[in-house]
Amino acid sequence: MTVIDTRKCMYPNCFENNVKSHAISRSISLESIAEDSHLYSFVPRQNSRDTKQPWLKRVSTNKATRHHCFCDTHEEEFKNIDNHEIENTKDVLLQVYRSLCVAFAQERSSMINLHRLNDAKFYRDISAEKAEEFLRGSEYQELIPLLTEPKALEIVQKKMMFLLSEKIDGECVVFENLAIRVKLLSDTIESKEIPYNELQTISFESFDHTIFYYKADFQIPVALNTIQHGRAGSTEVRVYTSVTPYPESTVIISMLPNSLLGDQVLVDKINDYFSSEHKVVKYVESVMSTSDGWFVKESVIKKWQKKRKNSFVRTACS
Repeated sequence: MTVIDTRKCMYPNCFENNVKSHAISRSISLESIAEDSHLYSFVPRQNSRDTKQPWLKRVSTNKATRHHCFCDTHEEEFKNIDNHEIENTKDVLLQVYRSLCVAFAQERSSMINLHRLNDAKFYRDISAEKAEEFLRGSEYQELIPLLTEPKALEIVQKKMMFLLSEKIDGECVVFENLAIRVKLLSDTIESKEIPYNELQTISFESFDHTIFYYKADFQIPVALNTIQHGRAGSTEVRVYTSVTPYPESTVIISMLPNSLLGDQVLVDKINDYFSSEHKVVKYVESVMSTSDGWFVKESVIKKWQKKRKNSFVRTACS
């Protein structure tokens, strides 16, 4: 069984224990849309291994966008974007790095908890039917009749848990390599001031992702940090998106694999989303509609509830 370490700092070559890190600045961003230092968060409840129940919860800004990620020392790396608005390309890359590390740490913890991967005895909960399904069609399917024997069943159960933990550990390695590349780029990129109301991109010849960003000259009362999963042909892809609100502006950043850029329909759609103020808001709403982990101003939720009395989304206060 592979034990996946979730307490180590995610900064390259650091082995200190991590602390809870905000993906988005609490003081100048989350507080700018908070009421009484609270926001509403979309946190669907897992009601089965494959399904979730929509749920809205009132949370403190101290907890919003926060997860175990970096150690105290490396939290200082983000001091500038914690105390000042994102103003240049170096800030954009640093925000991308922090956002994707926190989002991945949250996703990794969810996967470990869902499958109880760090529980050495969880293999016992794998049913004989699941073990048979695992063996059927494989080179070991002749073992199926032996599953009535406890020892044979235990061997198959442990093999299934090992392969699942190895798969997720492999995904962690792929992510860590991506995060290291983003961190190196943030250290070396030339700092250029970012304009208002213009869609901009950052790409590098040796980097297989493209970053696009947009700084609106108005506030969207949403904070968001998420990983969206999809497919490009037969390949699974991930798009990382953050929305960072300020008192009089909003910064939207996404990083997507270059493999998606061959879809001209998608490229045109992204460009169109950032062609007007109304469409920019629609873009944020479209990301919210397919993501967990967003936070919104409390009064906005109350307006939604008045308009949609029969809404399928429940709240923790209802």
